[in-house]
Amino acid sequence: ISSGWTLCVPCIGSFNKKHVYSLEDIETHAVQREPESGKKFRTYNNKCLSMVSKGFKTLENFDEERIIKILFEETFFVDELRHIQVSMVLSCRELQRYAIL
Repeated sequence: ISSGWTLCVPCIGSFNKKHVYSLEDIETHAVQREPESGKKFRTYNNKCLSMVSKGFKTLENFDEERIIKILFEETFFVDELRHIQVSMVLSCRELQRYAIL
């Protein structure tokens, strides 16, 4: 993943402890803003999201429409010119518990 990508990291407890992460899980959590759209993002595996107040809304190629809340964001620098944005997010399962949907 190069500069300009955001990694969405699910908070602890978002997945069952026995969950085995697949390549699709990882590719779905790497997102990049679409160049000509201020609020649309595309995942590494071509799923579409939009930025809404304090979170992402799932759009194309997801099983269902959800809002994933962003808890906080940090920027990590690879070197002087390259950086990666990391967003700590709640999973869809966690969202149901907090009744944010």
